[in-house]
Amino acid sequence: MKITTQAVIPDEQLATPALPHLAPVDLTGPVDEVWTLRETDVLKMGFQEYVEAVDVAMLERWLIDTFDAQVDPDALSDALDQGVAPSEFALRWGANNGLIAH
Repeated sequence: MKITTQAVIPDEQLATPALPHLAPVDLTGPVDEVWTLRETDVLKMGFQEYVEAVDVAMLERWLIDTFDAQVDPDALSDALDQGVAPSEFALRWGANNGLIAH
């Protein structure tokens, strides 16, 4: 008798994202395009996902993340509630701190 350990997953479950409030994202394209797609739905992001997106934007632009920059979590939460894109948050943070992009 042969025993298999492979799970059988119905096709409709494969097309369903793990988190129902997030639209499926094609991760085969360039990373910039993936983040651009995600930024269009900022209001649907969870807080942690938003912080990670802001970290990416700040690291690309200013070479510092939100932790090292000591960004107030309340400021991130307010920006998320207002629908501020992560790249816009990074630009505003840099402008408020007198930084020049590298």
